[in-house]
Amino acid sequence: MTTCRHCGIAITPHCEPGCWAGPNGETYCPDNPNDDDHVPKEGHMAESKYTVVQHSGVTTGHTEFAKGLEPKGLAPNQLDKVAKAGGLIFNSYTEADDYAEAQMYPPGYNGMTPRAPGTFSDVEIGGLKIYLPKA
Repeated sequence: MTTCRHCGIAITPHCEPGCWAGPNGETYCPDNPNDDDHVPKEGHMAESKYTVVQHSGVTTGHTEFAKGLEPKGLAPNQLDKVAKAGGLIFNSYTEADDYAEAQMYPPGYNGMTPRAPGTFSDVEIGGLKIYLPKA
């Protein structure tokens, strides 16, 4: 069982209102929403923002996801971190997800392995590298 390191409450991915844990070990605690490791659950914070990061499959050894992307929720204090790294910020999960899909599977590409043309920053959000679009 995972507990929030700030308030000590046992958390699950679906606890609301309160603490929750994400698939990559990130947590969100309403008692400390400014901690860098905490990210908002969609709809949990009034103005959620998102970025695009390297697919979490890479962290489990799935090299076929090396050029894969996924949306990642951002806490307010993470916006500058993403901007300074050169990442993109989206107003909704859907916007970020649509962008990621278009990058991984461009028109004319019919393969199954994602191939986003950009690179990844050394800066991470929730243990995943921020995607840097090709200039």
